[in-house]
Amino acid sequence: MPGHEKRDDAGQRGIGTDGGAEELDGHELVVGEASQVLAKLEPGFDAVFLDADKEPLSGYFQETMRLLEVGGLLLVDNAFIHGRVADPADKEPDVEGVRALNRLAATDERLVSAVVPVRDGLTVGVKVRD
Repeated sequence: MPGHEKRDDAGQRGIGTDGGAEELDGHELVVGEASQVLAKLEPGFDAVFLDADKEPLSGYFQETMRLLEVGGLLLVDNAFIHGRVADPADKEPDVEGVRALNRLAATDERLVSAVVPVRDGLTVGVKVRD
């Protein structure tokens, strides 16, 4: 992801890849802009961990639900965005994006979800229907 090259490089070194799409014991690591990567992937995922730009999260949520199999696990980082979601006066686009994602995860009938209060909050959901 642009602006995150140092973190991406460290992650790739940690699992022994050089970026792009790599095969790892039957698993594929895909690095890139979420808006571009998600749209290109084919459905059939057992799990998706979403840690991306916060403002467009609701769009990423829709793409993620398209990709997940029924029974698949959705994990989304930063559900609390450093406690800012609890401040109704905070209308910054990144906070509004997290709020929108949290509302979608809580109300989408295809998903059973909860926010786990660890670190900065983790939205955890299981896709129960298409």
